[in-house]
Amino acid sequence: MKHRLPPKRGIPSSAQKTGPRDKPVVSEFKSTRGRPYSSELRAKAVAAVLAGSSCSEVAAQYGLSVSVVGKWVLRFRKTGSAAPKSMGGNRLLRLASERDWVLAVISSQPGLTLRDLHRNLSEKGIVVGYEVLRRFLRKERITLIR
Repeated sequence: MKHRLPPKRGIPSSAQKTGPRDKPVVSEFKSTRGRPYSSELRAKAVAAVLAGSSCSEVAAQYGLSVSVVGKWVLRFRKTGSAAPKSMGGNRLLRLASERDWVLAVISSQPGLTLRDLHRNLSEKGIVVGYEVLRRFLRKERITLIR
């Protein structure tokens, strides 16, 4: 059973009070969940801040959070671009080229743990997480000591 609040009585809807958060947001940009904001929106927001507006003013103007505007400006100042970082991808591909080396290390060290294997890969300059290693070993049907 859904509960609904009763309508406010006696006050026409146009005369009801609105708080500072109820301001109409002027934004032609929409973001969908899980996807980065457009580069056009990022560029406009960063340009506005660099032109002298505060992050909170720009955030209110475009319907964004103050923190995201600040992060975009920091990224622009560090890298020269506010473009989003790449998302997703198959990280198992990082281990595909090292498959023979990984299998040789596992066969040469019978008491090897997942942590040891991760450390060996890091020393070699291959940066992957533990979950990527687990999936790689599961794909190869190899069991290590935890």
